Amino acid sequence: MSDEPRKRLKLEDGDISIHPTDYQGDCAKLLLEELKSELLKAKEEKKFIISHLEEKNEKLMKIQLEMEVSEERFVRSKAFKSLVSQARTVVKTMEQLKKNNEELQKINDDHIESKNRDLKLITNREEEKRQVLVDQMQNLQTRLTSIEKERDEALMNLNMLKKEKVHQKTSSNYRFVIEDLEEEKNRLRKQISDFNKEKSNLILRIEEEQKRSNDLCDALVLKDIEMSKDKKDTILSELPESELIQRLEDYKNELLELKNQIKIKDSVISKNESIIRQLKQDIKNEKRNNETLINEIDVTGNAYEEIVKKNKVLSSQLAEQEQNCIQLMNERLKENNWKTLMDKQQILLEEQVKAKENVIIHLQDVIKEEKKLSDNRLDSINALESKFKTLESRLHNLSVSQNDNNKRFEELLNCKRELQEKLKEAEKICIKNATECLQYKFLYEHTEKCLRENEDKIAYLRDSMYLKTSDEIYMAEIAKYRDLIRCSQCKTRNKDCLLTKCLHLFCRRCIELNLSQKKRKCPCCFTKFTSEDVRTFYWS
Repeated sequence: MSDEPRKRLKLEDGDISIHPTDYQGDCAKLLLEELKSELLKAKEEKKFIISHLEEKNEKLMKIQLEMEVSEERFVRSKAFKSLVSQARTVVKTMEQLKKNNEELQKINDDHIESKNRDLKLITNREEEKRQVLVDQMQNLQTRLTSIEKERDEALMNLNMLKKEKVHQKTSSNYRFVIEDLEEEKNRLRKQISDFNKEKSNLILRIEEEQKRSNDLCDALVLKDIEMSKDKKDTILSELPESELIQRLEDYKNELLELKNQIKIKDSVISKNESIIRQLKQDIKNEKRNNETLINEIDVTGNAYEEIVKKNKVLSSQLAEQEQNCIQLMNERLKENNWKTLMDKQQILLEEQVKAKENVIIHLQDVIKEEKKLSDNRLDSINALESKFKTLESRLHNLSVSQNDNNKRFEELLNCKRELQEKLKEAEKICIKNATECLQYKFLYEHTEKCLRENEDKIAYLRDSMYLKTSDEIYMAEIAKYRDLIRCSQCKTRNKDCLLTKCLHLFCRRCIELNLSQKKRKCPCCFTKFTSEDVRTFYWS
């Protein structure tokens, strides 16, 4: 490893030095993590292999259970002996694999422990160095925070003063707004007075027109009265008809003119009434608008009064803040004095920093020595990597051996299949032999029965020779036939079940007891049977 210069990272709180040993320690940690991950993979593969072998063993056990035909025949067969030898070889290989795996685990555990010890030593040294630097940084940070707090307090006071100035400006703007609203209020009042005057004028006009219409009506009435008087006068004076006709026509014309004038005046009156209605509606709307404006003016007046109160409060606050500013000026003078003292302390700290830099140079020499140690550790890590590679090669060999075992297992499966085929053929031969044996057994039993019958006949003849009574002879025959019908086990119940495998007869109760006790063997010949092999029959 080449000598690298010391690296530094600049942060906001302060400077922190990073040694090359940190990088090497990280590399070592990464290598250890990789080794651990690979060891875990190897353990998982080992577990997978063991589980696979256990599955194979279970399959072999199942195969053995399936291959059970009859214990005596299977045990005596050569196939069973070959399977036993193969199973022993498999068990031996399994034990060897387990031993190899245990040895590998021990080696890996020792390797991990040694690595962990080295890493703990490196991390402890680095943490001690870091703690020293962190303590120095914390002292500097506490001093900086105290200075920053004082600066923040001064800035807060300045911001308060600026906000008060802004409030003063806004209050002056509110004054202008209130003045504008008062001007609008006066203008609206003038408009309201003008509208009231126009309203009074319109009412006077309407009253005059009504008076005119009344006068016209009175004139019409008077003319009617005059017309009636003239008619009476004409009747009394007995004027000539021509003059009367002319006067009537004149009066008619005058009536028509008066009616036309009345219609014209009626239309004018209706128009004036519609105008009056519109004006009343306009007056109502203007009243509403005036009321809303008056309410708004009252609200603005109240707001103005509140603003005046706030301005008074702000003026009192300004007086207090002026006093605070005077106090701040005094504190500023104190801070300047404090800054002079801090400058002196800074000079002392710079001298201390120079001394610490000398210490850092000494530490750099120590770091170089630690680099050499780290190089040696890297060499040891490389050696461990080589060992790990050898372990990987061993694992590869184990996997290859596992593949060989898999091939052997496949061969065993093929042998099993062949043996199953051979067993099937042997079962067929056994079935043929069994049928032949049953035939021979049936012939043997038939011959035995014939012999017994002959012996019975001979005994019967002997008894007849000795002159037994006929009742005794019949009773003896009945006893013999009863023994043939009764069950050979209990000798109390009749035979009503047949075993198809051996063709022996028993009662139903005895066979049920035999099945419930899980013996499932014929009491006479001890051949195995199941519930399917039991058949019932009835005596006719």
